[in-house]
Amino acid sequence: MAIRMCLNEHYDYDVMQEALTREIRSETFGVPAQYQIVRQAWNGFWGRVFFCVHKSVLSSTLKEEVSLGNAAKRLMSEVVAVKSRQRAPEWASLEVQMMEKILEHAKGNVEKFHCARILASGCSHGLEWPNWIEVSAHPGSLTLSNLKDFGWKPCEEFVYHVFIQLMDALFFLHKKCDPPIVHSNIFAENLMLDTRSEPHYPGFPNIILIDFGESDEAPSSYDYAECKLGRDRCMAYSVVYLLGIKASKGSRSAERNSDGFLEFQKMFPSSMYYRKEECSPSLESVWESFGETAKSARANTSPEQLREMSEIFTNASRENEDLLEMDLKRVLEQNLGQHESTA
Repeated sequence: MAIRMCLNEHYDYDVMQEALTREIRSETFGVPAQYQIVRQAWNGFWGRVFFCVHKSVLSSTLKEEVSLGNAAKRLMSEVVAVKSRQRAPEWASLEVQMMEKILEHAKGNVEKFHCARILASGCSHGLEWPNWIEVSAHPGSLTLSNLKDFGWKPCEEFVYHVFIQLMDALFFLHKKCDPPIVHSNIFAENLMLDTRSEPHYPGFPNIILIDFGESDEAPSSYDYAECKLGRDRCMAYSVVYLLGIKASKGSRSAERNSDGFLEFQKMFPSSMYYRKEECSPSLESVWESFGETAKSARANTSPEQLREMSEIFTNASRENEDLLEMDLKRVLEQNLGQHESTA
């Protein structure tokens, strides 16, 4: 899912609502009637993602004797992300199938889950293919690509953390799922830093793989399957490699890059972009070489680095949440008059 919980530009609410109203009259952008759109979270070639609340939840909130501010804060935990598909019905159906299979393979063990979770899906406007998907939202979170907006040079311990949890996600998709599931779109923009949920590892945000719009099961042919799985590995290794370059360029990080980290970076040379994808190092070999090093380095993160990360992610989350809370207040105000007139 292309659920990019990033710092979006805060559009004028009335203008945004008018534009959204025009758009959702189209079959291809039809957000189901049971959702109240709060704001647009992302816009892409294949569809759009909206932060929404269920109208039933909104209605029950309006009945409570609380201030708009408190009501908006309560609704924050009820926000979901709804993706409406614009084109390619076959890919829309596949996206739903793959996300449902991923959840099925997790067998309810979602506490340590590193993939976006599907909550519901369906067809609207009489279409015969699922043109909308509801997934769990993490308002306030940001993506790995958003780190540049804060001028933060990630420390090597954070790079190791991303490596560990991204490898966990790939081991799950490629090894535990049967047949293996190929994500096909692993980029920094599709790695969400979940700062709201209980951390899988203290002091670090959870890494969640999002946007399963191009996912599919690996082909039965070994060579073709290895090519597709190898492409996933190449993209994942490239994310870690590029993040490591940013860490190496940091003023303090450059002085303290450990020998282990420099060796780790050599594993992901820029020439990887030009290698045959099926020849990319296997998950097992990469983890055997650097898994323990990564876990040990993360465990020894200094208090100073932990404080710096906490400050960065707290400020980013607060800014995102403040913008969303403002939109929720406007939604409440807009619906309050309608609620009072029907009471």
